[in-house]
Amino acid sequence: MEKGDIVGASSTSDVRRWSVFGEADNHDHHAFRLSDDTRLGIPAENRLRKDKKQVIYYGNSLFDTWVFHLLPAQVVILSLFNGVRTLDEIADVFSYLSDCTKEEAHYKIRVFLKTLHFSEGNSFVDVSAFPTASLMPPIFVDDYLVFDTIQTNRLDAPTSLMLMPTDQCFTDCEYCYSCRHPISKDHLLTTERLLELIDEAHQIGVISISVNGGDVFARPEHMDILERIFQYGIEPGLSTKAYISKEKAKELKKIGVKWLQVGLDSTRDMCDKLVRRPGYFDRAVETIHNLAEAEVKVRTNSIIVSESLPFLPELVDFLMTLPLFDIKVAPVFLGLYRGNEQMLLSAEQKKWYRKVMDEKVRQYPDHIINWECEEDILDVNEGQIADWFKSRPYCSSGRTQVVIAPDGKVVTCEQSPQEGEFVCGDVKHQSIMEVWNSEALKKWYEPPREYFEGTACYDCETFEYCIHSIGHCWLQVLKMQGSLWSPHPYCPKSEKPVQRWR
Repeated sequence: MEKGDIVGASSTSDVRRWSVFGEADNHDHHAFRLSDDTRLGIPAENRLRKDKKQVIYYGNSLFDTWVFHLLPAQVVILSLFNGVRTLDEIADVFSYLSDCTKEEAHYKIRVFLKTLHFSEGNSFVDVSAFPTASLMPPIFVDDYLVFDTIQTNRLDAPTSLMLMPTDQCFTDCEYCYSCRHPISKDHLLTTERLLELIDEAHQIGVISISVNGGDVFARPEHMDILERIFQYGIEPGLSTKAYISKEKAKELKKIGVKWLQVGLDSTRDMCDKLVRRPGYFDRAVETIHNLAEAEVKVRTNSIIVSESLPFLPELVDFLMTLPLFDIKVAPVFLGLYRGNEQMLLSAEQKKWYRKVMDEKVRQYPDHIINWECEEDILDVNEGQIADWFKSRPYCSSGRTQVVIAPDGKVVTCEQSPQEGEFVCGDVKHQSIMEVWNSEALKKWYEPPREYFEGTACYDCETFEYCIHSIGHCWLQVLKMQGSLWSPHPYCPKSEKPVQRWR
């Protein structure tokens, strides 16, 4: 690519505009501490894809899929990170292409790295520290330039898939948020069809498949399903409350399972009560040891309800004695199907919860403890609610992800009902891409304005941005407002809900 190709680009993609590479609020980010001789490369498992109107750079971190929408100039700069060039050499090229000083080039490069969350995810690998790292092949820039770029959260094809092989579970959790729509064996997707869907997912660029439902281990053919996913180098999200024997743990390790999440909500008696299965706690602990012995990393997930809150300190102390690489703790929230307000933590209980977790993080500095505790909308002032509304994340449903229910019905959210108007396709007789490009799915990711007639959304000047660009979280609206097509509960134009939900 010639220098003029960059300098002569449209103003929205000119590399001389610092805004293209994001804003550097300060120099505390790791990218600003990298030495000039650092060599960065792009991990082989990451993807660069040219859609019709944009280029996306995406990958899969341990617990989540990330997507960055790149402007043409950013594609050019990304191509320079080949694991061979040093940052200083990249700055030389950048300085030439963008007609800026080398000092400015170094600064902009680091802003670019910060924008792509270097050090917080897996967007780059430091080849200086990991010389044997597997890297993406060289990027031929001309293959990826889209000069009439229109950045949109709606992708040409999904990057992640939620696959539910079964509706069956080994427990009957009091707080379960899954639909648990009863499905007869005759109506389940066949194993052959499930494998075909995994093949198609790989072909269209899906790099993240969460396998849940139901509990995948409750399906007899679970090993065939998991093995096909690992065949494509995809690390599926796996969460279970099944008992995993030593032999099963070894089998899982052999097909490629690196980590598994096991539910462990409280101390023994309370845990068994919450999942409604006597002896579950002891079986879960044995499962954790069996997996660890097979060198499968284990993360625990603990859902805290009002009744189990007093046992929280004891629970965390116990978890610290187990062979875990990560623990997650979170208060319960209300789903559409089970639970009641008595299970939720009050504002005062949340205050105590935070105090306990802060203390435990300090007490165990060498352990990874992930915990969260969000306020209920009834416990905060209007200013806080307005801040929530401005900073809310965009909705991935129908934009980067689809959900396939055990019987093949396609819905937009893992918590969605799996029947009636919520169904937007059926992969028993449709491909993933046929559903992805259907009008039935479009209703959910780009609902027409008339759906909101009679509400504050209907005449709102920010309708397109709020509903179509960021995304309408109908699930939260349904939980808190009782209808699908109403303003988001955090919107200043919305009436404050009367029901507590988290």
